[in-house]
Amino acid sequence: MLAVSSGHRLPQLPDVPTFAEAGFGELESAEWFGVLVPAKTPAEIVARLNKAAVEAFPRPDVRKAMSDLAFSAGTSSAEDFARLIKRDLDRWAPVVKSTGFRIED
Repeated sequence: MLAVSSGHRLPQLPDVPTFAEAGFGELESAEWFGVLVPAKTPAEIVARLNKAAVEAFPRPDVRKAMSDLAFSAGTSSAEDFARLIKRDLDRWAPVVKSTGFRIED
């Protein structure tokens, strides 16, 4: 493996540098996963789902399962997650558009 795309070395691959460490400048891309619900989901339901996730991630079995998949588990508020999605859309939309990619039915 030449490099990892995260902003830091992975604990599972401590000898593999990041792209930045390997001399590729600021090339960084991190995957994320989250719980998404319909836009008009009541705020109290969103808050309950977020609370359940925040409570689940510190559990040793969940942390181990995530680590086994080379995932770094973390949590945020619904608002922070919405900002992350918007930031990534703003970042990657021009890249996707420049390829000429079109969604087809």
